[in-house]
Amino acid sequence: MKAPRESDLVRAVLAYLHLRGFHAWRNNTLGIYDAARGVYRTTQGGQKGASDILGVIPARVCPALAGVALAIEVKMPARKPSVEQVEFLDAVNRADGLGFCVSSIEQLEASLRAEGVFDPPNAGGSKSGLLAIAVEY
Repeated sequence: MKAPRESDLVRAVLAYLHLRGFHAWRNNTLGIYDAARGVYRTTQGGQKGASDILGVIPARVCPALAGVALAIEVKMPARKPSVEQVEFLDAVNRADGLGFCVSSIEQLEASLRAEGVFDPPNAGGSKSGLLAIAVEY
């Protein structure tokens, strides 16, 4: 069995968010590979340190936080976000958005719950059923 990759975890986090009713998407920030120079060129307008997943909390998920921006940096366990990624998350939080770094679905759910996004167990379905989709990221 292949070892899980960070991209697998990003897909699992997105699947979880979609099942919970969030409007969220993958934010590709890597840039375009320039073979002649052997480097990745950043795309114009890109934000250095921008989170892997961006989104908005819809009213159907949490009426009290409807329209609030969501930024999630995804890291494999034992990996840490870069200085730029931490600064981006801090900027989102200072602007009254929700920004955090997660390395598991359980950590994502705990972070959302800590921010008052939903309460167990009747918000958007069965906790065990939703977690089951991401166990094998």
